[in-house]
Amino acid sequence: GCNRRADHCQIDHAHPWNDGGHTSPANLGALCTRHHQLKTHAGWDITDSRPDGSCTWTSPQGRRYDHHPPPIGTTA
Repeated sequence: GCNRRADHCQIDHAHPWNDGGHTSPANLGALCTRHHQLKTHAGWDITDSRPDGSCTWTSPQGRRYDHHPPPIGTTA
């Protein structure tokens, strides 16, 4: 998982802007540069995003990785 603080991240469109995704809070999330590049240019996908930051990453080969960040206010 990634422990980059949101204020050091890039804003990502869950549904890509160039594919009709809206620039609205419901379609935006914070990703570090590395993870943003993986999602945008390397064929990775994020699904099952939840308000606590949990989500599932799926590799280009179809392997799924569940991500569960530590609770807010704790350190990784």
